[in-house]
Amino acid sequence: MRKQLWLNLWLVYIIWGSTYLAIALAVKDMPPLIAMGTRFIFAALVLGTWLTIKNGARALRITRNQFINVSVMGGLLLGGANGSVAAAERYAPSGIVALIISMLPVWILIMRAMSGDRPTKVGLLGVAIGLAGVAILLKPGSIHPLQGVTSNVMVWWCFVALLGNLGWAIGSFLAPKFSMPASSYVATFYQLIAGGFILVAIGTMTGERISDWADAGPAAWWSWIYLAFIGSIVAYSAYFG
Repeated sequence: MRKQLWLNLWLVYIIWGSTYLAIALAVKDMPPLIAMGTRFIFAALVLGTWLTIKNGARALRITRNQFINVSVMGGLLLGGANGSVAAAERYAPSGIVALIISMLPVWILIMRAMSGDRPTKVGLLGVAIGLAGVAILLKPGSIHPLQGVTSNVMVWWCFVALLGNLGWAIGSFLAPKFSMPASSYVATFYQLIAGGFILVAIGTMTGERISDWADAGPAAWWSWIYLAFIGSIVAYSAYFG
Protein backbone atom coordinates (compact mmCIF):
# COMPACT_ATOMS: atom_id res chain seq x y z
CA MET A 1 0.00 0.00 0.00
CA ARG A 2 2.85 2.37 0.82
CA LYS A 3 4.49 1.73 -2.57
CA GLN A 4 1.16 2.24 -4.32
CA LEU A 5 0.66 5.53 -2.46
CA TRP A 6 4.04 6.87 -3.55
CA LEU A 7 3.44 5.69 -7.11
CA ASN A 8 0.10 7.51 -7.19
CA LEU A 9 1.67 10.68 -5.81
CA TRP A 10 4.41 10.72 -8.43
CA LEU A 11 1.91 10.03 -11.21
CA VAL A 12 -0.18 12.99 -10.08
CA TYR A 13 2.80 15.32 -9.66
CA ILE A 14 4.49 14.53 -12.95
CA ILE A 15 1.52 13.95 -15.25
CA TRP A 16 -0.72 16.72 -13.98
CA GLY A 17 2.21 19.11 -14.01
CA SER A 18 2.46 18.53 -17.76
CA THR A 19 -1.27 18.79 -18.47
CA TYR A 20 -1.31 22.60 -18.12
CA LEU A 21 0.93 22.90 -21.16
CA ALA A 22 -1.14 20.29 -23.01
CA ILE A 23 -4.35 22.17 -22.21
CA ALA A 24 -2.81 25.43 -23.46
CA LEU A 25 -1.86 23.75 -26.76
CA ALA A 26 -5.30 22.15 -27.13
CA VAL A 27 -7.36 25.29 -26.52
CA LYS A 28 -5.37 27.33 -29.04
CA ASP A 29 -7.41 25.59 -31.75
CA MET A 30 -10.25 23.94 -29.84
CA PRO A 31 -13.16 25.50 -27.92
CA PRO A 32 -12.04 24.93 -24.30
CA LEU A 33 -15.17 23.52 -22.68
CA ILE A 34 -16.06 21.17 -25.53
CA ALA A 35 -12.41 20.09 -25.80
CA MET A 36 -12.27 19.14 -22.11
CA GLY A 37 -15.75 17.63 -22.12
CA THR A 38 -15.10 15.37 -25.10
CA ARG A 39 -11.75 14.46 -23.60
CA PHE A 40 -13.47 13.20 -20.45
CA ILE A 41 -16.26 11.39 -22.30
CA PHE A 42 -13.77 9.61 -24.58
CA ALA A 43 -11.60 8.66 -21.60
CA ALA A 44 -14.68 7.30 -19.81
CA LEU A 45 -15.63 5.15 -22.81
CA VAL A 46 -12.12 3.70 -22.98
CA LEU A 47 -11.96 3.08 -19.23
CA GLY A 48 -15.49 1.63 -19.08
CA THR A 49 -14.76 -0.75 -21.97
CA TRP A 50 -11.55 -1.93 -20.28
CA LEU A 51 -13.32 -2.49 -16.94
CA THR A 52 -16.15 -4.42 -18.61
CA ILE A 53 -13.76 -6.66 -20.55
CA LYS A 54 -11.62 -7.27 -17.47
CA ASN A 55 -14.30 -7.78 -14.81
CA GLY A 56 -17.59 -8.33 -16.67
CA ALA A 57 -20.67 -6.19 -17.13
CA ARG A 58 -21.29 -5.97 -13.37
CA ALA A 59 -18.00 -4.12 -12.88
CA LEU A 60 -19.69 -0.75 -13.36
CA ARG A 61 -22.66 -1.43 -11.10
CA ILE A 62 -22.91 1.00 -8.18
CA THR A 63 -25.63 2.13 -5.78
CA ARG A 64 -27.89 5.11 -6.43
CA ASN A 65 -26.25 7.01 -3.55
CA GLN A 66 -22.77 6.33 -4.95
CA PHE A 67 -23.89 7.49 -8.39
CA ILE A 68 -25.11 10.80 -6.97
CA ASN A 69 -21.88 11.28 -5.03
CA VAL A 70 -19.53 10.55 -7.94
CA SER A 71 -21.62 12.75 -10.24
CA VAL A 72 -21.29 15.66 -7.81
CA MET A 73 -17.55 15.06 -7.56
CA GLY A 74 -17.26 14.93 -11.34
CA GLY A 75 -19.22 18.15 -11.66
CA LEU A 76 -17.08 19.99 -9.11
CA LEU A 77 -13.63 18.67 -10.02
CA LEU A 78 -13.88 18.10 -13.76
CA GLY A 79 -16.78 20.29 -14.80
CA GLY A 80 -16.12 23.31 -12.62
CA ALA A 81 -12.40 23.21 -11.81
CA ASN A 82 -10.95 21.75 -14.99
CA GLY A 83 -13.36 23.66 -17.19
CA SER A 84 -12.35 26.97 -15.62
CA VAL A 85 -8.66 26.14 -16.06
CA ALA A 86 -9.14 25.33 -19.75
CA ALA A 87 -11.11 28.53 -20.34
CA ALA A 88 -8.55 30.60 -18.43
CA GLU A 89 -5.62 29.24 -20.44
CA ARG A 90 -6.95 30.97 -23.55
CA TYR A 91 -6.19 34.30 -21.88
CA ALA A 92 -3.51 33.59 -19.25
CA PRO A 93 -0.13 31.82 -19.55
CA SER A 94 -0.28 28.13 -18.61
CA GLY A 95 2.56 28.57 -16.11
CA ILE A 96 0.65 31.24 -14.20
CA VAL A 97 -2.51 29.13 -14.16
CA ALA A 98 -0.49 26.16 -12.87
CA LEU A 99 0.90 28.30 -10.06
CA ILE A 100 -2.61 29.43 -9.12
CA ILE A 101 -3.68 25.79 -8.93
CA SER A 102 -0.79 25.14 -6.54
CA MET A 103 -2.90 26.94 -3.92
CA LEU A 104 -4.92 23.72 -3.57
CA PRO A 105 -3.15 22.51 -0.37
CA VAL A 106 -3.86 25.87 1.27
CA TRP A 107 -7.61 25.62 0.64
CA ILE A 108 -7.72 22.04 1.91
CA LEU A 109 -5.67 22.98 4.99
CA ILE A 110 -8.11 25.79 5.78
CA MET A 111 -11.11 23.48 5.34
CA ARG A 112 -9.57 20.82 7.57
CA ALA A 113 -8.85 23.41 10.26
CA MET A 114 -12.43 24.73 10.08
CA SER A 115 -13.76 21.19 10.50
CA GLY A 116 -11.71 20.68 13.66
CA ASP A 117 -8.92 18.62 12.12
CA ARG A 118 -5.78 20.25 13.47
CA PRO A 119 -3.00 20.30 10.85
CA THR A 120 0.39 18.84 11.74
CA LYS A 121 3.57 20.88 11.95
CA VAL A 122 4.97 18.98 8.99
CA GLY A 123 1.84 19.79 6.97
CA LEU A 124 2.06 23.49 7.86
CA LEU A 125 5.75 23.55 6.96
CA GLY A 126 5.06 21.93 3.59
CA VAL A 127 2.35 24.48 2.75
CA ALA A 128 4.58 27.36 3.87
CA ILE A 129 7.43 26.18 1.64
CA GLY A 130 5.03 25.81 -1.28
CA LEU A 131 3.65 29.32 -0.80
CA ALA A 132 7.16 30.74 -0.60
CA GLY A 133 7.98 29.10 -3.92
CA VAL A 134 4.84 30.52 -5.52
CA ALA A 135 5.68 34.00 -4.19
CA ILE A 136 9.15 33.82 -5.73
CA LEU A 137 7.80 32.68 -9.10
CA LEU A 138 5.11 35.37 -9.10
CA LYS A 139 7.49 38.22 -8.25
CA PRO A 140 6.57 41.64 -9.72
CA GLY A 141 7.41 41.95 -13.40
CA SER A 142 7.38 38.20 -14.02
CA ILE A 143 3.79 37.99 -15.29
CA HIS A 144 3.09 38.96 -18.88
CA PRO A 145 -0.25 38.61 -20.72
CA LEU A 146 -0.54 36.49 -23.83
CA GLN A 147 -0.30 38.28 -27.15
CA GLY A 148 -3.45 40.26 -27.84
CA VAL A 149 -4.74 39.95 -24.26
CA THR A 150 -4.92 42.94 -21.92
CA SER A 151 -3.74 42.76 -18.33
CA ASN A 152 -7.27 43.27 -17.00
CA VAL A 153 -8.60 40.34 -19.04
CA MET A 154 -5.72 38.13 -17.90
CA VAL A 155 -6.31 39.00 -14.23
CA TRP A 156 -10.02 38.24 -14.58
CA TRP A 157 -9.37 34.80 -16.01
CA CYS A 158 -6.73 34.10 -13.37
CA PHE A 159 -9.45 34.82 -10.83
CA VAL A 160 -11.75 32.36 -12.65
CA ALA A 161 -9.01 29.72 -12.41
CA LEU A 162 -8.70 30.47 -8.69
CA LEU A 163 -12.44 29.93 -8.20
CA GLY A 164 -12.16 26.64 -10.09
CA ASN A 165 -9.28 25.64 -7.83
CA LEU A 166 -11.48 26.34 -4.82
CA GLY A 167 -14.14 24.07 -6.31
CA TRP A 168 -11.55 21.30 -6.73
CA ALA A 169 -10.50 21.75 -3.09
CA ILE A 170 -14.12 21.49 -1.90
CA GLY A 171 -14.63 18.30 -3.93
CA SER A 172 -11.38 16.75 -2.70
CA PHE A 173 -12.20 17.65 0.90
CA LEU A 174 -15.71 16.21 0.74
CA ALA A 175 -14.89 13.04 -1.23
CA PRO A 176 -13.72 10.93 1.77
CA LYS A 177 -16.88 11.83 3.67
CA PHE A 178 -19.26 10.27 1.13
CA SER A 179 -19.98 6.75 -0.03
CA MET A 180 -17.93 6.11 -3.15
CA PRO A 181 -17.31 2.98 -5.28
CA ALA A 182 -14.63 0.73 -3.82
CA SER A 183 -12.68 0.79 -7.09
CA SER A 184 -11.00 4.10 -7.93
CA TYR A 185 -11.33 3.17 -11.61
CA VAL A 186 -15.10 2.82 -11.35
CA ALA A 187 -15.31 6.12 -9.47
CA THR A 188 -13.17 7.72 -12.15
CA PHE A 189 -15.42 6.34 -14.91
CA TYR A 190 -18.57 7.95 -13.53
CA GLN A 191 -16.86 11.23 -12.67
CA LEU A 192 -15.48 11.47 -16.19
CA ILE A 193 -18.95 10.87 -17.63
CA ALA A 194 -20.56 13.51 -15.37
CA GLY A 195 -17.87 16.14 -15.86
CA GLY A 196 -17.68 15.51 -19.59
CA PHE A 197 -21.38 15.93 -20.33
CA ILE A 198 -21.61 19.00 -18.09
CA LEU A 199 -18.77 20.71 -19.96
CA VAL A 200 -20.09 19.83 -23.41
CA ALA A 201 -23.55 21.09 -22.43
CA ILE A 202 -22.24 24.38 -21.02
CA GLY A 203 -19.88 24.84 -23.96
CA THR A 204 -22.69 24.34 -26.45
CA MET A 205 -25.00 26.71 -24.59
CA THR A 206 -22.32 29.42 -24.49
CA GLY A 207 -21.71 29.32 -28.24
CA GLU A 208 -18.93 26.78 -28.66
CA ARG A 209 -19.25 24.49 -31.68
CA ILE A 210 -18.38 20.83 -32.13
CA SER A 211 -17.21 21.63 -35.68
CA ASP A 212 -14.50 23.95 -34.31
CA TRP A 213 -13.28 21.12 -32.10
CA ALA A 214 -13.24 18.63 -34.99
CA ASP A 215 -11.37 21.02 -37.30
CA ALA A 216 -8.45 21.65 -34.92
CA GLY A 217 -4.83 21.25 -36.03
CA PRO A 218 -2.42 18.36 -35.29
CA ALA A 219 -0.80 19.97 -32.23
CA ALA A 220 -4.19 20.46 -30.57
CA TRP A 221 -5.24 16.89 -31.37
CA TRP A 222 -2.05 15.31 -30.03
CA SER A 223 -2.51 17.36 -26.84
CA TRP A 224 -6.15 16.26 -26.61
CA ILE A 225 -5.15 12.58 -26.98
CA TYR A 226 -2.51 12.97 -24.26
CA LEU A 227 -5.04 14.63 -21.97
CA ALA A 228 -7.65 11.95 -22.62
CA PHE A 229 -5.46 8.90 -22.04
CA ILE A 230 -2.72 10.03 -19.66
CA GLY A 231 -4.19 13.06 -17.93
CA SER A 232 -7.71 11.68 -17.49
CA ILE A 233 -7.41 7.91 -17.06
CA VAL A 234 -3.97 7.42 -15.48
CA ALA A 235 -3.51 10.56 -13.36
CA TYR A 236 -7.13 11.02 -12.27
CA SER A 237 -7.40 7.38 -11.18
CA ALA A 238 -4.13 7.79 -9.25
CA TYR A 239 -5.51 10.93 -7.55
CA PHE A 240 -8.48 9.01 -6.15
CA GLY A 241 -6.47 5.84 -5.57
